[in-house]
Amino acid sequence: MFSRTINEPRELQTYANEFFRRTSVLLPEPYLRQGTTVGWFNGSDTMVGGYTIATRPPYRVLGVVPEARHDDFLRVALQHDDVAEANGVWLAEEYHDTGDATRFMRDVICSVAHCGKACILFGYNPDNERVARLYRNQRVGLTVLLEGAIELPHGLISISNVCLGYVKSADIQRAFFPYELGAPRANAREGAIARGQASASRG
Repeated sequence: MFSRTINEPRELQTYANEFFRRTSVLLPEPYLRQGTTVGWFNGSDTMVGGYTIATRPPYRVLGVVPEARHDDFLRVALQHDDVAEANGVWLAEEYHDTGDATRFMRDVICSVAHCGKACILFGYNPDNERVARLYRNQRVGLTVLLEGAIELPHGLISISNVCLGYVKSADIQRAFFPYELGAPRANAREGAIARGQASASRG
């Protein structure tokens, strides 16, 4: 398997169709162009997985989670345009129990850690045990903002069980890539947000 960024409308549509087939969640092409969408391909150049990281708003998680549920870290990160959103992670079923699946998930985690934003929004279905195990990993350090049934915006179908929240890229770097030079930069951004949180609390 190999990966590459996808930009062509046909490939973006294939990616979105495969994700919809597995989740019933629609990711429109304009959303997939808000950052980077990566496709994973087999030796025959057939797409067998992918993910997208949006680095520009609007973010879908924030269209569902009320502002009242935002915590100080998220509020300050939004003020500093230091937010991204990981979405649309899927891998063809025949690869789930292979070494390629490990490579694929490492690529997703690496892209999250190095996307240049301190706060990474996410959503997943807790009923999907394979995905849930990843997010529940204590090393990931997720912060849950909303869990349960939701009604998606723009008239899309509702979801009976979902978990929405964020992870800190600095936490991901410390847990999975502790020796890389990018970690101090992530720590510096997190420190700036922490100072902003303290200022907000005093205000």
